[in-house]
Amino acid sequence: MSAKSSDMRIATPSGLYTYPDASVYCGKPELSEAQTELKNPVVIVEVLSASTRNYDRGEKFRLYRTIESFRECVLVESEGVLVEHYSKRETGEWVLREYAGLTDEVELHGIKERLALHEIYEDITFETK
Repeated sequence: MSAKSSDMRIATPSGLYTYPDASVYCGKPELSEAQTELKNPVVIVEVLSASTRNYDRGEKFRLYRTIESFRECVLVESEGVLVEHYSKRETGEWVLREYAGLTDEVELHGIKERLALHEIYEDITFETK
């Protein structure tokens, strides 16, 4: 298993090339002909903001789901404590689990790792409206 930062673009079969906030692949990376886009992410992480939230949850996630290797998506809210974890079942169905407590942990089954919300949100101060 290896992780990539937002410096590595993801290629989808539809032709979308995008920079997620982080991605994880297993085994050998499958790269585009130009060697600049990863074609086999297993996990993709996106940090949601007011300007990207709808696109990241909607069209972008729909296009990510066309990647054969893609199994889990983690959407991290930037304006409060909330992590949405989408995982793909063997049947092809996507299941959503939401986490909103700093003591919660997101279990990434495909890579056998856990993400603790208190670590994700460490040193973050939210603006009050």
